[in-house]
Amino acid sequence: MSLPGISSVEDVLEDARSGKLFILVDDENRENEGDLIVLAEKIKPEHMAFMVRYGTGVVCLAMTKFHMKRLGLNFMEKKNIGENHTAFTTSIDARYGITTGVSAEDRTKTIHAAINKDGTQDDIITPGHVFPVIAHKGGVAQRAGHTEASVEMAKDSEVEAIVKELAQPLFSAAGLLQYSAKPYVLLGILAHEIAHISAGHILQMSSAMGYFQSIAMISYMVGLVSSIIINPQIAGAVLLSGVALSSRLFFNYSQEQESVADSYALRYLDESGYDNSDRLEAASIGEVKRIVFNMPPRSMKSLCISVAWPAWILGNQPTARIIVASYSKLLSEKHSLDTRCIMQSDWYKELFPEVKLSKDQNTKYKFQTVQRGYRIATSVGGTLTGEGGDFIIVDDPLNPAQALSETFRKRATNWFDQTLVTRLNDRKKGVIVLVMHRLHQEDLTRHLLSKPKNIWHHICLPMISENKEVIYSINNHTGVIPIPPPVIPVPRHWDPENSTAKDWIPASSAGMTLPARVLYSREENELLYPLEGGREEVEMIKVELGSYAFAAQYQQNPLPLSSGIIKQEWLKRYRNFPDNFSHVTQSWDTAVSTNDSSDFSVCTTWTKIDNKFYLLDVYRAKLEYPKLKEQVLSLAARWTPHAILIEAKTSGQQLTQELKANSDLPIIEIVPHNDKLTRFYQIVPVIESGRVFLPHQAVWLNDFEYEILMFPEARYDDQVDSTVQYLQWTRKTNTSAFRVRGFGPNPNKTLG
Repeated sequence: MSLPGISSVEDVLEDARSGKLFILVDDENRENEGDLIVLAEKIKPEHMAFMVRYGTGVVCLAMTKFHMKRLGLNFMEKKNIGENHTAFTTSIDARYGITTGVSAEDRTKTIHAAINKDGTQDDIITPGHVFPVIAHKGGVAQRAGHTEASVEMAKDSEVEAIVKELAQPLFSAAGLLQYSAKPYVLLGILAHEIAHISAGHILQMSSAMGYFQSIAMISYMVGLVSSIIINPQIAGAVLLSGVALSSRLFFNYSQEQESVADSYALRYLDESGYDNSDRLEAASIGEVKRIVFNMPPRSMKSLCISVAWPAWILGNQPTARIIVASYSKLLSEKHSLDTRCIMQSDWYKELFPEVKLSKDQNTKYKFQTVQRGYRIATSVGGTLTGEGGDFIIVDDPLNPAQALSETFRKRATNWFDQTLVTRLNDRKKGVIVLVMHRLHQEDLTRHLLSKPKNIWHHICLPMISENKEVIYSINNHTGVIPIPPPVIPVPRHWDPENSTAKDWIPASSAGMTLPARVLYSREENELLYPLEGGREEVEMIKVELGSYAFAAQYQQNPLPLSSGIIKQEWLKRYRNFPDNFSHVTQSWDTAVSTNDSSDFSVCTTWTKIDNKFYLLDVYRAKLEYPKLKEQVLSLAARWTPHAILIEAKTSGQQLTQELKANSDLPIIEIVPHNDKLTRFYQIVPVIESGRVFLPHQAVWLNDFEYEILMFPEARYDDQVDSTVQYLQWTRKTNTSAFRVRGFGPNPNKTLG
């Protein structure tokens, strides 16, 4: 008997005998799940690679109890209390001819060793990376599971069968999920749930979500299941009682009661599909060894790559050794704690029962599994002596302030080249992933991508697309991938004219290849993820950051650092002194020499009204110390400032000490942080937003404008230093808290 749109058993058996993959789906009231199947006698490494790539990574070998006894295997649990009573034995590896047991070739050899009719229990070892499952002796009549169906089909084919859990179930958790026709929506749900775990909350899962739903959850979260189910017509998805339900493919989490932050994450993942999946999947099985991700802030890149991915790796490869580095030790350790929190959860322990954390090594810096795999948290420049990694993750190697410093940039690249890369346990097989938003033209991304032999896969996702973007699967570097296997619940002959499919193109006449699968696409000028405030919010971010920082961090396109950073039109004008201003601040950049080569001493005098900054006066001269002190006193008497800022450098320390001891002037000593250029870029957004006002006329105006407009190429930068010092200080200070002082000369005096 066959139903409309469903492949017959005869057709499937014919494909099975020829060594093709197929998908077997069980009843909706059971697991309601589709499993990838291939006959074990026919399996090849390319089959295994396909199954690992498009499945969860859990490879099961279905067999009878007779074969179990021949191999000397024991059940994983003596008393099986699982809802579906899946009869797992201890996992296995081939004893001979393999390396780690993880690769597609190794797992294929393990299966061949296990089904060899002349083989014995001496040909395998436990634990390993293939999971034997034992069929009920009564077959599907007694237990309607994938294991029993696979074994019976294998008997009909006169060979054994291997089952691969595809883990694409129809979730039925009442109250949590609702139907949606959009792909990848499920990933948003999982992002939300994992975020709650890493925030210290307990994951609450409905009792209806069983063992393999958990597998699907962690798989989706890390992006290791490249969805074979792109749309109902192509993939067929899953069936209820063998009847196609194309409209019930994916589910959407109710966002009505979620926080704004959660909504952003959900919407982003909902819309984009989070394309890291394809690359991380390939990296997990060693097919791709170098990846650079460039994405805007708050796009969940750290949560997915630094937190969830290590948990997935250790769950599947408990001997794996992982190093994760960030610009900050505290941030790196926080990510480590989040990963550990996931691995200590009950559902993770149920999902990966063999993975246990060692009591001997379990700190926020480094925690280790009993199988001696580990996750290490470090920072850029941190020591890694004696440590090695199979996977190295670098997550934001510099913060924005550090990236503007050539010293910090060189420190990061030197540390990467000379320390971090040498920590790979195997240069040929080791994986390195860099995830960051761009910060500077000469940052670590540029350093890696500009090397003569570029071996890096580069995923770059700007906040606003500058061109139409299409990201393809990297299953095959020639741009084509194997045809999806025959799917039992899908018509064998697909009619593209009557399909809504967008991501696949029909097979070639040879029936062997398809054009590469589209993971994600968007049109020009489209946002990467929707914001609550829409375009206006993006523009607000741009104003707050300034065009330079926005281009780098959000557009992944850092602008060159050159003269003309400040544009003339950014500087606004006023003709008369502002009315009723009551707070004046003077900012001193001091020098104590009159030599031709020496710097100037500069005092800029400012007032702040309605978050706008008005430059009232500039004093600039080369002075010896006694004259410098006299001028400070003179200008203070003239303007009666509420604060006098003096940088804590050699020329200013003596001045500060004497003025504090011998006057009642409101002296504030300023200790600068970062280098001069970094400090300047931090105040550029203030000027760019049109909040700095200069007088329409003043004798000092031309010199001041030239210096600030030509920075950093101008001969002198003392007026710039004084201005930066004031703008940085006043943004961090509530100037209204200063005491009110009377003014000296009439503030309405003629300028010039």
